[in-house]
Amino acid sequence: MYLIYDNLDCIQLFFSATRQNDSIIDKLLNILFSSTVIEQVIAGLIAGLSAAALIKILTWITKPRLKMYFKKSETYTKLPNENGIDYLFMHLVIRNVKKTMAIGCRVFLLKLEEKKNNKFVEIPIKVHLLLKWSNENQEKGFNGLEIPGNYRRRIDLVCSEYNDNSKFSFYTEGGARGIVFYYPPGEYRLTIQATGENSNSITKRFIFKWHGNFIEKNINIEEEKFLYKILFKIRTALSFRLLFQL
Repeated sequence: MYLIYDNLDCIQLFFSATRQNDSIIDKLLNILFSSTVIEQVIAGLIAGLSAAALIKILTWITKPRLKMYFKKSETYTKLPNENGIDYLFMHLVIRNVKKTMAIGCRVFLLKLEEKKNNKFVEIPIKVHLLLKWSNENQEKGFNGLEIPGNYRRRIDLVCSEYNDNSKFSFYTEGGARGIVFYYPPGEYRLTIQATGENSNSITKRFIFKWHGNFIEKNINIEEEKFLYKILFKIRTALSFRLLFQL
């Protein structure tokens, strides 16, 4: 008989303790899921996300931005070589349009095509040709260059003996990578890329035409537009959209 009562007491104690634990758990759940706590958690998450997004936006806004173009008044320079023979250089302009300095800037000829039978045919090049910065010696001219904010530098893109009518070359890096490539007069499509260690990367196509003697009036170069430019803008827009999704 006593055994039965003892067992009943144990059972009552067990259910009493269970109810107490349930009460504690209920209170914890009520606190955790109260509107105030949820609002604070959500506010914290939003603040964290906003801070991260703000950092990305500020980084993107202040990041150096390179632009690449030809400008007729800055494109041509006639200079004598060490033998006193005049050479005509054709320059590509790279401008940093933001206030932050762009560092480690380089420019490459990625692809070269010649127009034959009304279509462009690729001319194989073994490596992407690193182009030389104007007004710099050989060593510095082929290294990454700093471009201050709101400032521009020029690339020595094409050169030939002035008044020559047989060939031109790209002013590329000497040494192991610097095989000199000579090309006859004609129409060419150049795919050029400018990059920087802390800036954007920009790639453009240009149509280069030369007929007759190598002088300014017989040379024309302009940016290729239409489909290539549209596709490039779509890619840029998608990249910008992904920035705000991170």
